[in-house]
Amino acid sequence: MSEILHSNDDNSIEDNVTEESSPNNIEEIESLKKEIAALRDENESLSIRLKRAQADFQNLKRRSESEKGALIKFALEDFIIKLLPVVDNLERAIKVEKADTDVSDLLEGVTLVYKQLYDILKKEGVLPIDAVGQPLDPFKHEAMNREETDKYPDGFVMEEFLKGYELNEKVIRHSLVKVAKAKEL
Repeated sequence: MSEILHSNDDNSIEDNVTEESSPNNIEEIESLKKEIAALRDENESLSIRLKRAQADFQNLKRRSESEKGALIKFALEDFIIKLLPVVDNLERAIKVEKADTDVSDLLEGVTLVYKQLYDILKKEGVLPIDAVGQPLDPFKHEAMNREETDKYPDGFVMEEFLKGYELNEKVIRHSLVKVAKAKEL
């Protein structure tokens, strides 16, 4: 049985408690000591695992930032490689002697180069925005001015000053347009 002795010294529990020696109490104390030791070992193990996980996270973060930088740096490489033949063809067109070439031949060559470039852009998801004859869409068109007309309904695009483009259905350049205004009676 335990008996609590009241004393003025609160620093030591052992000074405040006296116990009768019994096998059950000793076994219980030993069991608690083992449990405490096991919990300390588990705590130390978890602490080590936490430090490793934090280090792994920092390494992953550094590696991810490095890979992201490389991806950004070389993201356009494939696209540029596809454009290089267009540049080559334009250089050939520029080098053509004026006397040796008919203007219609030069125009035909430039048209072929334009088609080659357009096909590359189309494969990459770049498409022109339809404007003329369409209702003004502020998400796709930027109205530069309005003109009274009978040819188009009020609020429809009647002329395109600069073609707009979408990349994978996201507008990357608005069409600059003239918008029809109904004639006043």
